[in-house]
Amino acid sequence: MSFVFLIGPAGSGKTTMTKTLLEYLRESGEKVSAVNLDPGVVYLPYRPDYDVREIVELRELMLREKLGPNGGLLRAHEIMLANIDKIVKRIRELALTSSFILIDTPGQLELFALKELGELRPSTEMRTHIEIYKHRKI
Repeated sequence: MSFVFLIGPAGSGKTTMTKTLLEYLRESGEKVSAVNLDPGVVYLPYRPDYDVREIVELRELMLREKLGPNGGLLRAHEIMLANIDKIVKRIRELALTSSFILIDTPGQLELFALKELGELRPSTEMRTHIEIYKHRKI
């Protein structure tokens, strides 16, 4: 079983690549799951098997707590971190039946890579084998 983390700056095509890889792997007969870790995404062109927006949705959070986009993202990050056990548990459940898990990450790399939530990347116990795909806009 492999984890594929799609990382890159906002607008680089991570979500589009997730959809494309998901379709390709499924058409190839693989059991593949998709995970959305972006609480601010408004539209996904694929149906995620786990969606972090079940825990926190950025637009709703910004309205409820009267936050701007940056404050909202930081607050969403805190909520995700407070619920990291739930997130990891759901991903582990998917790992039981999937040959690939595609993880669509937020475009705000500084939040994902430099904050505590970045620990969800390869350092957690959930992985047995990880393939990291770095998508760059060409």
